[in-house]
Amino acid sequence: MIRSFAAGVGRDGVRVNAIAPSFVSTEPQRVWLDDEHALATIQSLHILPVPTPEQIAPFVVYLASDESAAVTGTIFPLDAGYTAFKAQVDVMGTIEARY
Repeated sequence: MIRSFAAGVGRDGVRVNAIAPSFVSTEPQRVWLDDEHALATIQSLHILPVPTPEQIAPFVVYLASDESAAVTGTIFPLDAGYTAFKAQVDVMGTIEARY
């Protein structure tokens, strides 16, 4: 949908992008973040710490600014590595083992 919309309105100078955050540390999420077991599970699913709104906001500003004039039709997962965690491979260990 993002790509189609971007293709449809791009000639008019409109840029279309999407931000796809995963779990974000907000007040409604406190019930999970304050529970030690739940927090451990959430953290185990992310490579980096769970982001806060204040960490996501600068990227929103970037996309809205002229600095991102060449960016359109893209979905940006701001998910602290959630979508990458399934590929948790010890890359450095693998590289070192070969040499």
